[in-house]
Amino acid sequence: MFSRQLTFILTSFLLLISLIATTASAASDLYQAKVLVRSTAEQDEGMREGFIKVLQKVSGQEDIANKPGIAEVVNTPDMYIVQFGFESTDETTLSSDGVEVPAKQMVMQFDKKAIERLLKDHNVSVWQPTERPNTLVWLIQSASGRRTQLGESDSQHPLLQALTKESKQKAMPLLWPLLDLEDAAALDEVDMWGLYADTIRAASQRYNPGAILAARVYAEEDKTFSGRWLLLGDNTQKSKSFSKLSAEDLAAMGIKLAANYYTADLQDTLNADETLANAEQSTAVSSTTTEQQIPSTGLDSEAALTNGSELSSTASTSLPVPMATSHDVRLAVDGVEGIDAFADINQLLKNLTEVKAVHLVKVSGAMVVFDIDLKENRSKDKLVARLNREARLNMLPPQAGADRFVQYQWVGQ
Repeated sequence: MFSRQLTFILTSFLLLISLIATTASAASDLYQAKVLVRSTAEQDEGMREGFIKVLQKVSGQEDIANKPGIAEVVNTPDMYIVQFGFESTDETTLSSDGVEVPAKQMVMQFDKKAIERLLKDHNVSVWQPTERPNTLVWLIQSASGRRTQLGESDSQHPLLQALTKESKQKAMPLLWPLLDLEDAAALDEVDMWGLYADTIRAASQRYNPGAILAARVYAEEDKTFSGRWLLLGDNTQKSKSFSKLSAEDLAAMGIKLAANYYTADLQDTLNADETLANAEQSTAVSSTTTEQQIPSTGLDSEAALTNGSELSSTASTSLPVPMATSHDVRLAVDGVEGIDAFADINQLLKNLTEVKAVHLVKVSGAMVVFDIDLKENRSKDKLVARLNREARLNMLPPQAGADRFVQYQWVGQ
C-alpha cells in the first residue's frame, strides 16, 4: 500500500516538474527564431524566414504572413529584430549548384512589444504563454505487422523527433505518456488502435493536459506514414486522415490541429473554414452517444441491418475489425469522410469486373467495412491487384493470419 502511494506521489511530482519546465521553455522561445543558412550572405532571407516563424508562433496562425497589412511588413524584418548572430551546426544544406555544404544557424531575437503592437493593429490576438498548456500525445504505430505504442522512452523515434521539433518551432509544449502499468491498464492496444475517444480521455486524466492528440500510424515501405490524427479537447473532437506523409509533414498536421484548437477562441480573424469545421466537430461530440443512420448508398443493406451498422459521431473506432468472414473477401477502408466519399467507394466497388456482390458490414466514423463475393474464376489476389491500380486507394499493411482480409486508406481525388 505504501509503495503504491509513493509511486503515485513520485509520478505526480515528475509530471508537475515537466509541466513547469516545458511551459517556461515555450515562453522564453516565443520571440526567438533559428534558421539554417548556407552563409552570412543569406542574412536578409534568414531574417525574413525567422520573422515569419515568430509571427506564426505568437499568433498561432499558419498563414499569418499572408494577412493583408502583415504581408507587406514581413519584407522589413529588421524593424522588429533586436539581436541576431550565427552558430555552427552539425547539419548540412545544399549550395546553389546542388553540393552539400555545412550549414550555419542564424539565431534571432525579436522585439516583443513591437510584434504584439503589429498584431493588435491588424486585429490578430496574441497567443500568450499562459494559454499554452501541455498537449498530451498518444501514438501507436503498425510496422512489419507489429503494433507498438510510443511514449516518453521513445524519444529517438523519427515520429517523436519530428513532433518535438515542430512543437518547439510553434512554442507549443508536448507531453508524452509514461506507458507504465497504469497507462497499460487504462488504454490497451486495441482501444488505442481504434482511437476510442472516451477511453483515451479517461486514460489521459492523470496527465491533466490542455488537449489530447492521438494517432494511429502505418509505417509504409518508402518511409512515409499513413493513418489518422484525433484531437480531443473540451467539448471538441476532430479527426483527420493522412496518407504517405513524411514524419515532418505528419508532425506539422498534428501540431496545427492542436494550435487551431487553442487559438480558435482567441482569433477573431481565424480562417472561416477552420472555424466552421471546429464548430461542426464540437456540435458532433456534444453527445458522444448520439448516432445517425447510414446514408443511402445503394449497397446491400441486409448485412448492415444485421450487424447494426451506424455512422457514429466519434472518430473512426473500428480498427481492429473482425477479420473472419464467410464471404470471399472482407475489405476495410479507412479515411472515408462524408457522404460523397462513401458514395464514391460504393460506385467503385460496384463497377469492378471481379465483384459479384458487395455487402456492407459496418460503418463507424471514417471506417467502412465490406464483405465481397467474387465472380467465378476470380480470386482475392486479382481483386487486390485491381484495387492497387486505383489511385484513390492506398493499400495498408496486411494482418497476420487474415487470409481473406484486406485494408486500404481512402485518399479521395
